[in-house]
Amino acid sequence: MDTRQLRSAAIAAIKARLKPAIACSAVYLALYTLMNYLILRLYRYDEYVEQVYDLVRRGDTTTIPALPEITPAAGALICAIYVMLIILLTGYMGTALRMARGEDFKLRDLLNGFDFPLKAVCIFVVRGFAVMLGLMLFVVPGVILFCRYSQAIYLLFENPDKSALWCLRESGRLMQGHKMPLFLLYCSFLPALIVSELVALLLGVPLLDLVLNPYLFTAVALFHVVRFAPADTAGAEDAPSGD
Repeated sequence: MDTRQLRSAAIAAIKARLKPAIACSAVYLALYTLMNYLILRLYRYDEYVEQVYDLVRRGDTTTIPALPEITPAAGALICAIYVMLIILLTGYMGTALRMARGEDFKLRDLLNGFDFPLKAVCIFVVRGFAVMLGLMLFVVPGVILFCRYSQAIYLLFENPDKSALWCLRESGRLMQGHKMPLFLLYCSFLPALIVSELVALLLGVPLLDLVLNPYLFTAVALFHVVRFAPADTAGAEDAPSGD
């Protein structure tokens, strides 16, 4: 499937299970927004922004205000919230994978990340660190590494007995020769992501993400199912296509 076909198949998969798709998206979005708000409060981000605005109002564009100090307890709580965000994201990716396979899923499946929390955290940490280093090296290596390790979480769902490092290595092996199609798939969503961020800035609520998240996540999960899923897995190739 090319990008257009993946997006059409994603729409068809969502339509087939619209209620659980929207329900999972709404709960994921609400929890994700709440956790990010708590992180910003613990970082005392609002205080820092007020200092910056105060300097700008006074015409001082040279002074850089010091970052607010974070207590050890706040730092530990921030780390705990980040772990919960990773587990929540893992569960949401799992629901998208089930939708891409044409399988039923329920709201409680958002908690499936708790089946292998340490492995999920390890995958995201290693992948994030590698991508960050790659982005520092003229951006392109970071994009390549992002695509290289993009299948690790799906592989973990399909092989829960395997280690996190095996999932990362296997993702790298599978993605040889497939990075560009995935990159183009993500790029096709870029205009919608920009509009969604603008709406979130204007309204203060990421409203469009309620629809955009299941669309994007399901399309990316379909990329995995079509190319790499086991042969006995119910794939989206059997799903009706059409916008």
